[in-house]
Amino acid sequence: MIDYKVNINGIDVDAKFSEANTEQIFLPLLRRLTKMQEDKGQRLLVMLAAPPGAGKSTLCSFLEQLSRASLKDSEAGTLDQAGSGAAEASAGPADQAGSGSVEGSAGAADQAGSGAAEGSAGAADQAGSGAAEGSAGAADQAGSGAVEGRAGAAEHAGSEVLEGSAEDAGHAGTDLLEGSAEDAGHAGTGLSGLSGTGLSDLLSAGAEDIKPIQVIGMDGFHMKQDYLLSHSVERDGREVRMVDIKGAPVTFEIGAFLDRVKRVASGENCGWPIYDRHLHNPIDNVIRVEKDIVLLEGNYLLLEEEGWRELSNYADYTISLKADEGMLSDRLVARRLESGHPEKESREFVEFSDMYNARTCLQKSKRADLNLRLREDGEFEVI
Repeated sequence: MIDYKVNINGIDVDAKFSEANTEQIFLPLLRRLTKMQEDKGQRLLVMLAAPPGAGKSTLCSFLEQLSRASLKDSEAGTLDQAGSGAAEASAGPADQAGSGSVEGSAGAADQAGSGAAEGSAGAADQAGSGAAEGSAGAADQAGSGAVEGRAGAAEHAGSEVLEGSAEDAGHAGTDLLEGSAEDAGHAGTGLSGLSGTGLSDLLSAGAEDIKPIQVIGMDGFHMKQDYLLSHSVERDGREVRMVDIKGAPVTFEIGAFLDRVKRVASGENCGWPIYDRHLHNPIDNVIRVEKDIVLLEGNYLLLEEEGWRELSNYADYTISLKADEGMLSDRLVARRLESGHPEKESREFVEFSDMYNARTCLQKSKRADLNLRLREDGEFEVI
């Protein structure tokens, strides 16, 4: 197993990825993206979409650090290739972002006037260990005295979520990673590290064929908190405050998001916003997008709904990560239970907010160039 330790926005993550998944899926993916970018001769924009609870921010962070082992970029961080210890690679200035990892759809309810608000399950996917993820929204309950924000801003895999046997590790050979080319910004200033007994062997077999990627996320395009507090929408026949469903597609500034995506796709080096879970608002231009390969992550990047379906037209390559609804729900509920919420309240909250958004992602998203599923045992497979 490959141990991945990272601090994202002040939250320590200790995840594990199998060597089989790394060898058969992740490294071939990074090599393919490198080749696509070299053939294109300008910036490559990749989009990875996943529902709340699937651990996408940790996966994207892992891919970013894996790519930084490349010898093609002198700015890439160092990697412990001895197979022991926790190698640490400091994120570069442009790679310490908020929304790339500060995300997990900010989600589900910046509920005003509550007492001690605590991160709902949309943005910090710490699955498996019970410290599962929370969307920034659930942690964003405005007007509260003490915002916990344990999960605050980034979907993290817990120490168990990405473990598992290497068997059936994705059925992926390099041929499965071929898809149409037509169709970082991680938060926190902490260190990240990769280590594992077989890691140096994996990297020695072709790390030079990989260019570093930069990860950014979509949470910096949430609508302002004041607007969400003062406006309502209809859901399932009843009127609800927008702040109570924060993280749903309707709570994002899709126009501004699309405009910025176009700039990134054009190759422009531009600023990118983050979502600040303490202010409950986005902050613009915290990240500088400047790498040749940019990986944009978010819940709704492949959504087949008005205003969103155009997004993927600007991607050179798309990735979809899915998981069973039951597993997502269990992971999101586990996080709230760990925060001290009663079980009945936790299940009702997750069903109303996070799982509504999760089902939107699972049921209304386009098929991607590369389609992955996270299994119950923590292994990834190509579907």
